[in-house]
Amino acid sequence: MGLEAVELIMAIEEEFDISIPDEESAKLDTVGKLYQYILDILYVKQSESSIQVDEEDVWERTQDVIVTQLGVSPEQVTEDASFVSDLGID
Repeated sequence: MGLEAVELIMAIEEEFDISIPDEESAKLDTVGKLYQYILDILYVKQSESSIQVDEEDVWERTQDVIVTQLGVSPEQVTEDASFVSDLGID
């Protein structure tokens, strides 16, 4: 995993106060897979506490982190977008 990918995962972890193990992050090759992984973790946290998961808010925050970290336009950040081939991550 390249430096951009590591920095992106770290920014996502910070944004959502979650931890993504290296072996899992290597499998998250599209924006949609990353988004779903974040939701899965947040739904587990929701069942353990009083947080409420707002899927639209999670999508917007995920998109914002990706745009900021990779310098791409929001229009490029779709659920089907590949981090390598579509968003140019190393």
